[in-house]
Amino acid sequence: MYDKKITVLYKLKKEDNQQKIDAWYKTFLNNAEYSVKKIASVSGTTVSMGQTFVVLIPFDNLYRPYDEWKNDTIGYTLNTGDLIVLGEHIPDTPTASNITAIKNSYKGRICDVRVIMEATRKVGMVRLKVEGV
Repeated sequence: MYDKKITVLYKLKKEDNQQKIDAWYKTFLNNAEYSVKKIASVSGTTVSMGQTFVVLIPFDNLYRPYDEWKNDTIGYTLNTGDLIVLGEHIPDTPTASNITAIKNSYKGRICDVRVIMEATRKVGMVRLKVEGV
């Protein structure tokens, strides 16, 4: 079930970075599961189309909550505003100056993280359920 590639793009926030800019990192995962749902909304005569994403990330030894990760940046973390590219391991190295270009390059396959739910190991195989647009 959990056999899909994703690239997690996550940042060390500028307030936690000595350089005072967002520093971006990436991690490749081969064992995620995700779904994409097309959505539409109508307001008067305006129709808006979009999609929502749900990404399931199983337990591993690499994930750390941001408050732990920011001290040594070992492993990976996820926060609101981070990104997940679905279906591939991207060659791009994310930086504060190119993150918008990366988002545009992978449009339709990139999830802007909005909600992160972390489970305890007792619940099952899924550690993180990530939702985004």
